[in-house]
Amino acid sequence: MDAYAKGDFTKHEDVQAVFQKSGKYPALVGVDLMNATGGNKNDGWYQEYTEKVIDIAKTTWKKGGIPAITWHWRPGEEEEFYVKGEREKYTEFDFTEAFVTGSTTWDTLSTAYKALIGDIDLISKIVLDLQKDGVAAIFRPLHESGGKWFWWSTHTGKQFAALYQLLYERMVFTNGVNNLIWDFNPKDAATLI
Repeated sequence: MDAYAKGDFTKHEDVQAVFQKSGKYPALVGVDLMNATGGNKNDGWYQEYTEKVIDIAKTTWKKGGIPAITWHWRPGEEEEFYVKGEREKYTEFDFTEAFVTGSTTWDTLSTAYKALIGDIDLISKIVLDLQKDGVAAIFRPLHESGGKWFWWSTHTGKQFAALYQLLYERMVFTNGVNNLIWDFNPKDAATLI
């Protein structure tokens, strides 16, 4: 993203690489909202990165393409999304601390729940900005579930399902997001059994 100047997704170096090899621009262009949340989200570079993500999504759509948005979610004030043992830097965020003990009912007064909701609302605002401009997108949150490398996928399937449901219901029913095709992307088919 450092070399990308806002205004036209076809100028992004990855898109240019596809064009140079094929003579055509890709119809599907993926971006990541990984820097829109987390402890560094207000730093200049992180904000600029997120602005470029939004610009790529908008210009992809305007030129007849489809933006695909992934979200490597850095929860609350955390700076990482990988768990301990996966990378040198990691998060110890435990979303199950947002549940009432022994259940998958949300403890709406918990610090963890408030962090989740704050991030979901922030991402909703970004997507609602796209929606206002008539942009639709494929959305791939909480991806690679079943793998044990991201904080959202280190507990039971029931707990993961509650988190996914919270994300979906908050964005769609509470915040009014209706311009996304939701892409459920597990680690592999075996994780669905």
